[in-house]
Amino acid sequence: MGYGDIFKLGIPIALAASSGVAVDQINLFITSGSSSAEIAAVSFLSGLVMIVYLVLRGFGAAQSLLISRQRGLKSLDLAYQYFLSSLLLRLLISMIGGFLIYYLASHLEILGLPAEVARVSRGVSLYFSLGAFFCLTSSIFRDLWESFEDAKFPLFAIFLGVILNGLLAFGFSRQLQGQEQSAAFACGLGFLIGQLVTLVILVWRTELKHQLFRRRHSLPKLQQILEVFKAGAPLSFQQFCECAAFVTTAILIGNIGTDDLAARQVANTIVNTTFLVPLGFSYAAMILVGKQIAENHLSAALNLGRAALVSTVLIMAGFGIAIFFLRFQIPEYYGLNANASHLATSMLITAAIFQIADGLQVVTAGILRGLGDIKVPAYLIILAWWGVAIPMEWLLGFYYKGGSLGVWTGLACGVGCCALLLGLRLNWVSRNLKRNQGA
Repeated sequence: MGYGDIFKLGIPIALAASSGVAVDQINLFITSGSSSAEIAAVSFLSGLVMIVYLVLRGFGAAQSLLISRQRGLKSLDLAYQYFLSSLLLRLLISMIGGFLIYYLASHLEILGLPAEVARVSRGVSLYFSLGAFFCLTSSIFRDLWESFEDAKFPLFAIFLGVILNGLLAFGFSRQLQGQEQSAAFACGLGFLIGQLVTLVILVWRTELKHQLFRRRHSLPKLQQILEVFKAGAPLSFQQFCECAAFVTTAILIGNIGTDDLAARQVANTIVNTTFLVPLGFSYAAMILVGKQIAENHLSAALNLGRAALVSTVLIMAGFGIAIFFLRFQIPEYYGLNANASHLATSMLITAAIFQIADGLQVVTAGILRGLGDIKVPAYLIILAWWGVAIPMEWLLGFYYKGGSLGVWTGLACGVGCCALLLGLRLNWVSRNLKRNQGA
């Protein structure tokens, strides 16, 4: 086991995660030429859905880890019990997440957004909130497939939903052309139906393969529900802190100027896109390492972790080189003005430099989770973002008057600190495991 296993599971997971980027591009295409209020409202709603999705993914990681461990122990019935326990818990959390999106989307005035943007958002909030619920529920079944080391069918179901989303959004926009808020309604309806179809396909195929609801002896227990919650809560809180840190970065740069914010948006889009590959490797490493640890194969687990780290370094180095050489072309592609393009070029150079660190921090976290170390890495990540990144953003951006580039560099400092802390933690945990095994 090694590089092949990491790529076989990690790449499909990364491609499935890219569906969020695909939906954003669909929304951008449909709303192009519409009013600024529609563009802003749809963009905000899509971002809100993504934030809630990322925060709640912590419970998905906990579900995948617990199931992969039981597979390693050859306890399939217990693995299905953990899934059904996670299903009950995450359905409740998904309903709460969908309601929060609906409430916030219906009351954007409290966030200080313009009245016209709030009015458009209120009109389509139900579509996006229901679509978010279906998306969050789909991820429960997707995580089950991935924990059984099969990410290809979920990838097929997700991209089928994305394609349907795009076709329906385009069709609705043409049919509603000339009506008020037609583009926003088209995006909302397309997203809702696309996510519903993905969920139906995943539930249907999962039941055919795993026969979950016929396993009466595998009914969940309260203790297992609490286990999923205890394992997932620190991860979700960590994700919340990361998202909040990125939102804070946008707010700080937004207070500097519009061109600065546009430049940051372009650089952030590129970083988020390249981040998908190590994110896939992180989940793959967590699942595979966790299974090997459950089988008491420490050497194989560490080899898998090493393969994930080496693969990440090589791929992210390639991304860094590509970003550096395309630093002038990327801002032009997004149509930025001269000032914003200059700022974006500088930010992209910084992004190219911290690509390896960005990849290592997420993959190392996945390896540590697979090794059974969940809480401490979560605390280290929170410390890096809130104890280093945000203070450095203010210090470099405002105290030393580095402007938006200073803020962006402060974010890079947080990424580097996170990679360093998690690397030290992985080294410590690995040595302890080897020492205990030798004893």
